[in-house]
Amino acid sequence: MNPPSHAGCATSSTGGTKKISLSASERDEAERAAWRAHAQAELNPETLVFVDERGCHLALTPLYAWAPRGQRAFAQAPRNRGKNTTRWAALTGEGLLASLILEGATNAEVFLTCLDRVLC
Repeated sequence: MNPPSHAGCATSSTGGTKKISLSASERDEAERAAWRAHAQAELNPETLVFVDERGCHLALTPLYAWAPRGQRAFAQAPRNRGKNTTRWAALTGEGLLASLILEGATNAEVFLTCLDRVLC
């Protein structure tokens, strides 16, 4: 009897499994190594600012849940979805530089305005 198959595993005729490790076919290790060398030589880590943006709304409710076998999982979700909100933050090596919550989605124009008015 063969063991159950799992995503990402291949089953051989002997019943053993072998994990399959995939990587992007476009990945060029020589180009990556050249970029890393350039970044280490040219970029000062103390001057880097990382900007992260995320959006959400009230209806972000998990659609799947765990429950004991034979029982159903129950949850509640808001009926009204509410407005989208966007939060973005700028982080440096010293800590949080700026944080902003906006009502609505962020497009390129809003993002550039926030960069100009908050970070510069």
